[in-house]
Amino acid sequence: MRQIQDAKQSVSQALPAAGATNTSASMDFTQGGEAPETVELEISVPALPSLADAKNATFTVEESDDDTTFAAAPWGPTVTLTGAGGAGAAAKSQRFRAPASAKRYIRLSQTVDAAGGDNTAQSGTLRMYF
Repeated sequence: MRQIQDAKQSVSQALPAAGATNTSASMDFTQGGEAPETVELEISVPALPSLADAKNATFTVEESDDDTTFAAAPWGPTVTLTGAGGAGAAAKSQRFRAPASAKRYIRLSQTVDAAGGDNTAQSGTLRMYF
């Protein structure tokens, strides 16, 4: 497991309003001088106490060759938090590796279901570990 985190290779973004999607700034795999397959990534989401019961907050990785046109990374996981019991959702993180075929730029996409509550005070984070 990789442990060294480069502060320049971490992006956070406040969650969108209910019924919306937003994205973080992008990160450049080549900026750290590492090949994508040697880098470990982590999606990290804090507890979401305001996430409504049975509503989801969903986090995915998007990739791009040109830092302009992004699409879902087929190799990236989907991290989903679901509100339950009137208490929202517990924090969650997931580490994973990118394949050698990963595109140069990546970013975090975040979606909150309609009527999902006000979760805009919380932020999702995408980190690189070397």
